[in-house]
Amino acid sequence: MRASVLVGVLVGLCMVGAVSAETVDSARAKFEARQPDARAAIEALAKASPRDPAALVLLGRAQARARQFEAAVKTLEQAVALAPTMAEAHYRLGEAYVGRVNEVGMLGRLSIAGKIRGGFQKAVELDPDHHDARLALVQYYAAAPGVAGGSAEKAAAEAAELMRRNPARGHMARAFILEAEKKPAEALREYEAALAAEPAYRNARLTLGIAYQRAGRWSEAFALYESMLSEQPDDPFALFYFGRTAALSGQRLDEGLAALQRYLALPLDESLPRPAGAHFRIGMIHAKAGRKDEARTAYRTALELDPKNAEAQAELAKL
Repeated sequence: MRASVLVGVLVGLCMVGAVSAETVDSARAKFEARQPDARAAIEALAKASPRDPAALVLLGRAQARARQFEAAVKTLEQAVALAPTMAEAHYRLGEAYVGRVNEVGMLGRLSIAGKIRGGFQKAVELDPDHHDARLALVQYYAAAPGVAGGSAEKAAAEAAELMRRNPARGHMARAFILEAEKKPAEALREYEAALAAEPAYRNARLTLGIAYQRAGRWSEAFALYESMLSEQPDDPFALFYFGRTAALSGQRLDEGLAALQRYLALPLDESLPRPAGAHFRIGMIHAKAGRKDEARTAYRTALELDPKNAEAQAELAKL
């Protein structure tokens, strides 16, 4: 009898573990898909499993997406304390500290800088194949001043290692270094190489599109965002940047306007381009199409949402 009871308990524990894992996976899928109920699902999961580091990492990511960086740091520090060998927890903690940089004074930034670097370094130490953590470390070394641990030599070394382990992210790492060196044309070629190495690499597609915009290569920027929208018609970044391309280039204005209007109709969170920016680009499109009244309305809406938007103020004054 006792043996059968013990077997039943063990089976029950296994079932609970399976359900918990599926729940984490389900909540993560909602988060990645930006479903409106994702945050509530994640919070419920973390409340039910307060000592589950995977649930806490997911909650920290959700808090960071909402720009609640101080809360995200606290949550992810708990995850690291519970699972000190979990590379993903250290990586996400480093990311959360990046968000905290602009929320503290100069002295606080130096302290946070070490925690950013430390989070990325620890993640790579624990899992040398955590490619996103190594890529973040390259960005840190390339962009940070020497007093905060920045180092061109270390950035180059990590980029070389990343190229060996994952060529797509290795090319992205090279691009980030070239951006820091003020070499945009060479960086653009590395973004192209990253996308060629891994055509589905989302970050490469987005950054390459922005690089095409900066270079005035409008047709290539449009084509890139169109390919993304053909796969996911409500991709918020692709919609916004397609509209931005139209606003900057003066080309395909009606399509760009439709993309931005579609973007504004989506449920938007704090990690996406701000609605004020979308209204500003709508104003640019109307102005370039000769619709001055509509342009004024769009610029005023942008300023209502962001009174400090100097670009919107300047463009409105021209009308």
